[in-house]
This record gives sequence, C-alpha cells and structure tokens, in this order.
Amino acid sequence: MEKFNAAAWYTIAAKASGKVIETAEASAENGALVCLAENTGAEQQLWSIAAEGDCYKLVNKASGKVLDIIELGTVDGANLHQWEYVGGQSQQWVLEAREDGAFAIKSALSGKCIDVVDMAADVDGARLQIWEDVNGENQQWIIVEAIAAPKATRTRKTASTAKKPAAKKTTTRKTATKKAAAKAESAEGETKAAATKKTAAKKTTTRKTTTRKSAKKTAATEEEK
Repeated sequence: MEKFNAAAWYTIAAKASGKVIETAEASAENGALVCLAENTGAEQQLWSIAAEGDCYKLVNKASGKVLDIIELGTVDGANLHQWEYVGGQSQQWVLEAREDGAFAIKSALSGKCIDVVDMAADVDGARLQIWEDVNGENQQWIIVEAIAAPKATRTRKTASTAKKPAAKKTTTRKTATKKAAAKAESAEGETKAAATKKTAAKKTTTRKTTTRKSAKKTAATEEEK
C-alpha cells in the first residue's frame, strides 16, 4: 500500500487536464454529485486519504462525507457521489500506482477505476463514474498534498532556563544577608566584650583608690597617737 498521511489534505487531479475532483456546489448533503473543476484550493476540492484495512476512504474536507458509488454500483458507468461513511466497500478504494507517478483509483467492491464520463476531463462539471481498467489517461489521477498535517508542538525549555539564574541570584542574596548578619552579631559581641572590660577596669581602679585612701587614713591615725 502507498503511504498517505491521514491528517493531511490532498487534491486529486485528472492527469489528462489537471482539473480536480470536488463535490458539486460545495454541497454537504448525502447524495451530492462529484465532478471535475478548476483547482481553486477550495475546501470542497480537498480530500483526506485514510487507511481502512488494505483500502482507503476519501473524505471531503468541506462536508466530512466520503467518495461513494451510487446504489453500490459495480457496472461500467455507475456514477459517483458523496455519502456519510458507513464502512461499505462502495466507499473504499484501492490506490494503484502507475510508473509515471499517477494513480488508478479502483473500487474495493468491483475493482473498476474512477473514470471521467465521456472522457471530458478538460470540462468543468464533468461527471465521474467507474469503468473497467483500460489504463487510459482519463482513469489516471495525480494526488498532491495541499495542506500538510499539523506538526507536533514541542515544549520549550527557555522559561525554565531563564528562571535558573534568578534562583542563583536569590541564593547569593540570601548568603550575603546571612554573612552580614553574622558580622553584625560578631561586632555586637566584640562591643559588649569591650564594654565589659572597661567596666571591670573601672571597678579595679576604684577599688585601688579606695584602698589607698584607707591606708592613708590609717597612717594619719597612727601618727596622731
């Protein structure tokens, strides 16, 4: 099986003219006809190609409905329309690659190819049908990705990277604050110690002075005697 991205949107163009398959008048109704038109990029011209077992379902972007064969047709000339997906084989298709890059799109129900009615591939509004495979250009289709599948979003690490320096700065500030507090406590302790020493020194001096005065008084008393 060929590989297609079910999340992407594709145009399916007739190799003979470049005109693309669309739902007529951009209808979203069951039973709306399918035809060819000039490629304008409109949503009714875009299809997703989603695997269903060994086959694919072709889902229209505008309507959400799938390419289907009217009344489960299997005979040459059975026309195509769109219908809600019910899992029937008339809604499933085999994409068979040709050597030139084109595809034959064959019904899983009958093996017959999508074909342009009256070989009018260059006419806007030309209807589509199924027909036995004769390898004609009006049975060959160029499938091109028109809108790529959305890319997965990756989480950026920029935000967390930006936060780390801020955290370091905060830590540095806290460390500096702690050091300053420690210095202040140390200085306060030294000041208290110095004050204590001065107080002790004053007390010692006072005691010495008192002792000297007492000694002088004693000496004077003895002389008087």
